[in-house]
Amino acid sequence: MIPPPLYRARRVEDLPLEEILSRFKAVLFDVDNTVVPHHGTKMPTPVWEWMRSLIKSGIVVALASNATQERVHKLETLFSTEAFVAMKPFPWRIRQWLRTHGLQPKEVLLVGDQVMTDHLATLTTGISSALVDPLTKRDFILTQWISRPIERLIMKGWRGREEKG
Repeated sequence: MIPPPLYRARRVEDLPLEEILSRFKAVLFDVDNTVVPHHGTKMPTPVWEWMRSLIKSGIVVALASNATQERVHKLETLFSTEAFVAMKPFPWRIRQWLRTHGLQPKEVLLVGDQVMTDHLATLTTGISSALVDPLTKRDFILTQWISRPIERLIMKGWRGREEKG
């Protein structure tokens, strides 16, 4: 059984900001359907404000996306925030990012909307996970047809374990 994330929330801005500030040195954010709608470039104001609160507090913030290098560069420029192609769920790029920043996995949280990419990436790298609901129902076709149905089964198992508690 895949273990559940450390945090679960409807939206990014619903995550426990003060707890995260006291617990982590860095927060990585998935992009599509986590901080912007799928293939979008407009970040909802509450998400932007929440992310800015982290930055103002001295937390290292970066966008860890599976998008193309061209899109990642565009988002990095648009949001004035470091961004990289993460290749989630594979661990290599996130581990490289950790080394570059001199961070240990226990010091980092990844916020994302997908179990099969974002959450699995945290399990393969040892960083903590926060899962939020997708901003929209629009997804990459394989995500829609394969990943989301599997995720629903996994999350149903998590809820069952919580109820047995």
